[in-house]
Amino acid sequence: MPGRAVYDYHARLHPDALRGARIGVLRPALVEQPEIAAVFAQAIAALRDAGATVIETRIPTEGQWEQDEQTLLLYEFKAGLERYLGTAKAPIRTLEQLIAFNHEHAAREMAHFDQDLLEQAARQAPSPIRPISPPAPAHDVLLVRRGSMPPCRQTDWMH
Repeated sequence: MPGRAVYDYHARLHPDALRGARIGVLRPALVEQPEIAAVFAQAIAALRDAGATVIETRIPTEGQWEQDEQTLLLYEFKAGLERYLGTAKAPIRTLEQLIAFNHEHAAREMAHFDQDLLEQAARQAPSPIRPISPPAPAHDVLLVRRGSMPPCRQTDWMH
């Protein structure tokens, strides 16, 4: 393509680049599905074959903050999506319009995924006209104080 640089990543790969590397791996819940488990196992085997030490690990507080995180996501999702749609020159401007569009074109738009999160956000999210401050997730504050919440979560909402 004229005017575009072409970068050959494959030519720059080094077969021994992972030799001696230690790679921590979180086993996602999706691995419970046989097709995904097979691909996951192949990826781990490929890393080991390339010389890496693969260490399966877990987050000590796993399962303890998902509900608080979900609540914050739903509060912020509608306003953020509608802000984006307002700048995207899209014929759809609101979350409710998007949900209706998906229902009208369900065979195509929801062939692989449903829209439960969209509908939950529409029910929970306040109007963009009425700004909110979501309640401080006390449970997350406790996890931060104990030092057991991932650092990226600590800064997400504590400003």
